[in-house]
Amino acid sequence: GRDRPSRIGLAMSVSRHFTWAEVTGSRVASARGINNALPEYLKPEAEAQAELMERIRAALDAPIIVSSWFRCGALNWAVRRPNAGPGIDNSGDHPKAAATDFTAPGFGMPLEVCRLLAPRVDELGIGQLIYEGAWTHVSKNAPFKPVNRIITLLPGGAGYAAGIVEV
Repeated sequence: GRDRPSRIGLAMSVSRHFTWAEVTGSRVASARGINNALPEYLKPEAEAQAELMERIRAALDAPIIVSSWFRCGALNWAVRRPNAGPGIDNSGDHPKAAATDFTAPGFGMPLEVCRLLAPRVDELGIGQLIYEGAWTHVSKNAPFKPVNRIITLLPGGAGYAAGIVEV
């Protein structure tokens, strides 16, 4: 009866706590008029990433605010090169719907989130964890080089440091 979700609600949810709108939503896409619709063939990737995000949410025991998940090539270009003209960039895991940038204010700052997740990457199935200062980046896919599995983005375009470090 009443506890069952409606079919409409199910259609809008990629998992228990995440919606398709969170998978494709983007302030940059909206501001620049970029259509960030998820291609049908990437839905299984987004669903697998949502399963990872559910495990992370449970580990944090706090709601997650998604800032970026799927990015089409045009959006990925715009996010990575905010001052460049239009282009396409299909590199990384966001264009594969296999990465999520997020915060969990109910748990703590992104540094605290990363410190909790880093020793649990294998247990949770995190392929890559990046502390990016204002948010946490996780991907279900492991990077080509194992040294890049748990890293910190350094400020000012200085690259990355191994592990989770306060910057």
